[in-house]
Amino acid sequence: MSQTPPFAVPTSAGKRRRVLSEIGNTEEAKSPGKSRRTSLGFDLVRIPTSPKQNRPNPPKSSPKAMETVSSAMPRPTALADMNIRGSAIPTLKKTDRFERFLTINESLNRKSTINGHGSDSLASAIDRAELKQQSSKPALEKLLGESKRLDHELQKASRKLSYSQEEAFATRKLQRALQNEHNTLKVAVEEQVGKFEFLSAQVTARVEKIERGVEVKIEEHRRKAQSTYDGVRDEIKAELEHALRLGDEESAKELASLKAQKTQLEEELKKAIASNEAKISAQKLDSQNQVDAVAKELDGRVMAAESSRRELQLEEAAIDEENLALETAISEQKLANQKAKDDISALERTIQGYVLSKSDFDARIFQQNDALGAQKAHENDWACKEASARAVYMEEKQKYHKYTCTRRRLEHAIAKLSEKHRVFVRVKASPDHLSLLKQAFDFDKLTSYTPECSPECYPECSPECSPESTPDHPYSLEWELLAKESLTGSQVSLLFVGSPQRGINQQLVDIFSFLMSGHDHMTPRGWTYTVYFQSILVQDDTGAACDLLNSSSEVEFLSTKDRTSIVSQKMLVKNAGEVSSILRNKQRTPGVYIHAYTVEGVNVAESQKISGMVMVGDVSSLAWHQQKQLLTGESRCGGLDEMFGRSSLNHTCIDICDMEDIQDPGAQELLAVLHQRACQK
Repeated sequence: MSQTPPFAVPTSAGKRRRVLSEIGNTEEAKSPGKSRRTSLGFDLVRIPTSPKQNRPNPPKSSPKAMETVSSAMPRPTALADMNIRGSAIPTLKKTDRFERFLTINESLNRKSTINGHGSDSLASAIDRAELKQQSSKPALEKLLGESKRLDHELQKASRKLSYSQEEAFATRKLQRALQNEHNTLKVAVEEQVGKFEFLSAQVTARVEKIERGVEVKIEEHRRKAQSTYDGVRDEIKAELEHALRLGDEESAKELASLKAQKTQLEEELKKAIASNEAKISAQKLDSQNQVDAVAKELDGRVMAAESSRRELQLEEAAIDEENLALETAISEQKLANQKAKDDISALERTIQGYVLSKSDFDARIFQQNDALGAQKAHENDWACKEASARAVYMEEKQKYHKYTCTRRRLEHAIAKLSEKHRVFVRVKASPDHLSLLKQAFDFDKLTSYTPECSPECYPECSPECSPESTPDHPYSLEWELLAKESLTGSQVSLLFVGSPQRGINQQLVDIFSFLMSGHDHMTPRGWTYTVYFQSILVQDDTGAACDLLNSSSEVEFLSTKDRTSIVSQKMLVKNAGEVSSILRNKQRTPGVYIHAYTVEGVNVAESQKISGMVMVGDVSSLAWHQQKQLLTGESRCGGLDEMFGRSSLNHTCIDICDMEDIQDPGAQELLAVLHQRACQK
């Protein structure tokens, strides 16, 4: 019997847990510095995985000295891990059952009892645990039954609740439908009532109008009849009075006797006429009856004869039609038989020809199939090559696009930091001549263009034409970033010089598209922009300014310390088609064209307002010396000298020049002036 250690006697559940966490049993000597949780010399807590496994017999050994367990030691994560590494209180999971809880509890109770009383009380501890388990089983079964019953009632209540919710939803849906139908019917009834009241009012007014008209007509006829009756009565009365004044008593008596005789004779005449007419009518009626009877008899005979004649004719026609149909069928059958014989002969000959040529066709089809297979394989190879080449092309195109975008941004940033006036020149020249020009002049961009992509080879673009579809669109991207500077409140300017520009309208459309692109980029930041457009023409012969929007001369140039502004009519622009449609039909005359986009931005969130401008000048319609005078400030128009002749402010100005005839002396002088402007700071 092993000696019971004094520290292993628990008196409560809390002490038992504390004791179990501190028990350590080492059978062999451990190296110093190492401390770990160990199990007892006998393991009665291990739960067998199957009922066939037997419990191991606990060996008798005396407990060793208690070791200090490190707090960093990992806790057991499962029941088997707990039994192997040492005693611990496991944490129940959601999937654990009451049986597992009771098993763990019983195991811990047994281990606690063994640690407290030694191995001699092992049998009594096991017996007590089994008795406790047997006593707790009925209560557990009762609890399980109650839990199942409650689950069943809960499911039943859930189903009833779902049914009630569905019925409530259906009732609400039906109620909404009935309410909608009631509202619809109510609106329809109100409309019908309104229509009925309107029609009733119209009918009532019309009936009253008709009644008034009828009453007026009746009154008019009554007045006319009354007047006629009064006139006739007066005339008869006057005649009677006149006759009474002229006649005597004898003539009156004679007249009365004559009237009585006349009346008697008229009555006798009427009676004679009536008797004669009755006799004549009776005689006529008898004669007519006799004639009608004879006529009816004759008509019956004629109708019977006619009916028999028609029946005979119909029978004859039916017999004739039947004979004709039989003759036609016989002739058609003969023709069909002959045609069938001919067709059979032709088919026999055709079959013989098919049989002879079938082998030839089979051989040719076999050869064609081989050739077709080879062609398809060849096409597949070329399709793969094309796909790979297209992929390489798209990759290179994407790289080139990124390169050009990066180049334009870097050039714009360099110009912005260096405050250098930029000049872009395009000439019609050979590559050798172009290299000589690059050595002679220091321009920001000096390129050549061919007649196929020159501005003169395409008409003015319509409003529906996209900027990307025009030949000059890649070239106009060079000043996209400069145009977008106006969205930050700057005033930028573009000056087109050199040969006459025929695509200036498309350049204005491109600039507007750049502004709209920047507007879309700044919209998420809370900015809203409004774009206004101005367009004027300064004639070269008189120097008079004309507003191209309203064809008026009310134009004024205002010069400030660092800029020159234009006072003219402004037009709100919402799409590029409005600008193009205004300038497309304008007749182009020699002069200085100045177009301006005024950009006004508002940020409501930050309470900010900015105003910028993109000024586009076009002097390409002037002669070489006039362009030179404008650029050097030697012209006689003060406003234009202030605008174009002054030194460049900063990076906000670009000169764009297209040269067709580079050998012209005037063109050489203009290039020299542009070179001087490019070298200015």
